[in-house]
Parts: sequence; C-alpha cells; structure tokens
Amino acid sequence: MHLRPMTSLDLPRVLAIEAASYPDPWNRKTFEDCLAAQAKGYRCYVLLAEHSVVGHAMLTVVVDEAELLNFCLAPEHRSQGKAAVYFDRLLALLQEQGAKKLFLEVRQSNTPARRLYAGAGMREVGARKDYYPSKEGRENAVLMGLEF
Repeated sequence: MHLRPMTSLDLPRVLAIEAASYPDPWNRKTFEDCLAAQAKGYRCYVLLAEHSVVGHAMLTVVVDEAELLNFCLAPEHRSQGKAAVYFDRLLALLQEQGAKKLFLEVRQSNTPARRLYAGAGMREVGARKDYYPSKEGRENAVLMGLEF
C-alpha cells in the first residue's frame, strides 16, 4: 500500500470510486481542475494496493498549511484498517513537504471518517452550518485541524 501522484490516466478508476462513495460525488472537471492547478499548490494522489488504484486524496498546500479536500477509499477496501495506514502516509508526506498544519471539513454524519481523523490526532475546531447537500436538504460540516 502506497501513494503516488495522480495522473489523468487514473481518472476513470478515481471517478468510479468517487461515485460509489459519496451521495454528491466530484465530477471529472473538478478532478481535472485540481490536476491542472498543481503549480498553485494542489496535490493529487492515488492510493495503491498491489499497483491498483483503491482510493484518492486531493489537497491544497499553501506555505505551511494544508487542506484536505477529498480523501476516499473504495468501499471494498474499507473497515480493514487500510484508511488509517493511507492517512498516516499522507500526513508523513505533508510533513516532508513542509506542512505544519492540516485542516479539513467532513460531513457531520460521516462517523467513520470523523473517527479516522480523530485517531490520527485531529481535533474538531468548528462547524459550517448547512454546508453539504443531502437527501434531507443540507447537512453541517465539522471542521477539524491538526498541528504537526
């Protein structure tokens, strides 16, 4: 299990994982825009298991602060401890790149992700009311942060 930079050739698998994972998945253009903006601080990675893409991570890094925009593991690879391994590797990579802080937003209802992030040392630092679309209308986002 390791990470590598994402390329446009990874997008079909990334989009399939995204669609299987989220009620409001990112579209191809969003991923393409992130890939095109790497000179502006965007970092795009795929999570690999035996050379196969099993997930992805999209971040921005500006000076010494990183923001996790999207972290996703294919459903068939969840509940096996793999997400924690990938997330730890991502944190180590960010530290190598000079990041001193990481922030993210997560759906209030996404208990497994909140547990993953808390297990890595992240703390809840705020909320965004009605941030995410949901079947019932809108859902709050929990803001989480970590200082390395």
